[in-house]
Amino acid sequence: MTPADLNARFDEHIARLPGSTTVRAARESAFAQFIEHGFPSRKTELWRYTNIAPIVDGGFEFLPQNHAVDADARQHWLGEAGIDDEGLAVVIVDGTVADMERADAGFDVLTLSESIDRYGMQTSAAEFPSQPFAALNVAFARDGAHIRIGYGAAPGTPLHVILANSAALRCAVQPQLIVDVAQGASAKIVIHLLSDSTNASWVNLLTRVTLARDSSLELCRLQRYGSATLHTELLTAVIGKDATLKSTSLDIGGQLVRNDLQIRMQEPDSSCDLAGLVTPAIGQHIDNHVTIDHCASHSASAQHYRAIVGDRGRAVFNGKVVVHKNTVGIEAMQSSDNLLLAESGEIDTKPELEIYADDVKCSHGATIGEIDEAELFYLRARGIDEATARGLLTLGFAEKILERLPATGARSAIAAKFGLALPSDQA
Repeated sequence: MTPADLNARFDEHIARLPGSTTVRAARESAFAQFIEHGFPSRKTELWRYTNIAPIVDGGFEFLPQNHAVDADARQHWLGEAGIDDEGLAVVIVDGTVADMERADAGFDVLTLSESIDRYGMQTSAAEFPSQPFAALNVAFARDGAHIRIGYGAAPGTPLHVILANSAALRCAVQPQLIVDVAQGASAKIVIHLLSDSTNASWVNLLTRVTLARDSSLELCRLQRYGSATLHTELLTAVIGKDATLKSTSLDIGGQLVRNDLQIRMQEPDSSCDLAGLVTPAIGQHIDNHVTIDHCASHSASAQHYRAIVGDRGRAVFNGKVVVHKNTVGIEAMQSSDNLLLAESGEIDTKPELEIYADDVKCSHGATIGEIDEAELFYLRARGIDEATARGLLTLGFAEKILERLPATGARSAIAAKFGLALPSDQA
């Protein structure tokens, strides 16, 4: 669908979305911003390595039928995510939130519609002028979750958020997740991105995180889509004084996946620790673009990204650190390490530093290699068959990221994807 096609139907669409006249004005402003810039193209440096033709030419329905999610559907997706405790889970299917268990465990959770009714539109497209997909999300967002962790709260159990697509074809869902962590609070949120294997759909997700003074958030994002799903995402985070964000993402599935992260170290002594693992193969394209702005003194950031690229897979990583003027005591590091399993695979990695201050300690590095033949020989010489040996070395490469994740069966999922044989105690 072209911007012109969307423009012709926008009035029809917006009438079916929640919110007051003020919210409607925010949607109209966001849509005007999208129309002005249009879909991004490879002529733009930020999208140089990613062709979004499958999205533009997909013929997606931007407001699919809004239907209730029954208890059976909720239970199905909880099972797919491997979650037993329903009390701390938000399930969103085809852009619609299922009935939530409103357990009081330190999390105050509203649906996006409830949040809009109570607080108005929390996100403005003007905050990210270079992100047309985010503007599209603000214009069309119908449901999602607004998660608040109150002053000094420290929930002992993670909150799970499941974003799932059913077998409905050609739908484009625009969910929003808003996470506000109050002063002195700490929490863990696990986001599961799931779809049926034959589902040809597009998820355009916008996640906005705000960390108040002396707070902390651990965010785990587990993407295990089917092979036909398209995904675009913008995660923004503003980190306050003495606050910490730890984020770990895993991308196993999907046909075309583009993840943008924009992190702002807003106040002194803030910190963030970002990590990600991608495993593209069989024509998959997975692109991570990270920008960290150090706007305050004595802030620290770290990026650890790894890719395992199989047959006809392509991984893209662009990690950028900007150290602003009049800051001191900045520490920033980034690493991009990549394992190529097939000659038909492709890796593009581009670490960047922009430094406008003197008192800094910044580093970056990138590596691309194959399985070490000497290590493979060592394992084979000890009676381990070649497939198992390759599996162990591959997962050994991924272990630095996997050890940050909750127990999710990620090891066995990666092994199965590449046809690797593993001993049962390694799965």
